[in-house]
Amino acid sequence: MKPDPIELWRGLQDALPPLIAYSVLALITLVLISVVLLPMVLLLRNEPAEMARWVRSRRRQLTRRRSYGASTTELTLRQLLLGLDALNVLVGHLFAWLALVMALVQFVVVVMRYVFAYGSIPMQESIWYMHGVLFMLGVGYTLFKDAHVRVDIFYAAASPRRQALVDLLGALLFVMPLCGYTWWLSWSYVANAWMVREGSTEGSGLPYLYLLKTVILVFVVLLAMQALATIIRSILVLAGYQRPDLEQAHGGS
Repeated sequence: MKPDPIELWRGLQDALPPLIAYSVLALITLVLISVVLLPMVLLLRNEPAEMARWVRSRRRQLTRRRSYGASTTELTLRQLLLGLDALNVLVGHLFAWLALVMALVQFVVVVMRYVFAYGSIPMQESIWYMHGVLFMLGVGYTLFKDAHVRVDIFYAAASPRRQALVDLLGALLFVMPLCGYTWWLSWSYVANAWMVREGSTEGSGLPYLYLLKTVILVFVVLLAMQALATIIRSILVLAGYQRPDLEQAHGGS
């Protein structure tokens, strides 16, 4: 028979003085937090510095192209590309921290439920909120990193110009229409939520469901902006300018 965590905790309290029992629980909690969250902290702590280096690198390249006599059209397109990319990079780096917060809150919810037999609906719903925001607002950054699932049969072996053509057609024929259709479907849905300040269906839940639904529209904007960046990047390649490779673009092209 599987042991009941609550009964185990009560048995620990009965067998040991309260101070020692809670000390053991605190030690176990610290060990689990270290194992689960410390690697995430180490991965995320350098994000602001990396983003700053990325922006400086892109600006230096623009300055070099201007000094080398690049055309006004190319410089304008690259400046616009930098702005679009930078916004989604900023949003992606900022909201990546939600993964860390979400893991921490989930850990606290599990400990409270299975050790102290106490449940919190607001904390549970906050995990759903963070999960939705993390994925919806990270979509533009994921597209910038070219990290979406790609059924890659011919693309990887194609020439840069052919890849740019595929990206251009994909953004124009699929991503942009999807953004427009999603906005059209979601506008009244979000507007109605704002009119009534829609909250949780649970009496003690979070009263901010209308804000969570608004993330749908922000998702559309960020995805459309990054799709526009993809179109600009593809045009630069097809126009014969130096190819802003995805590796270079993500690091500093």
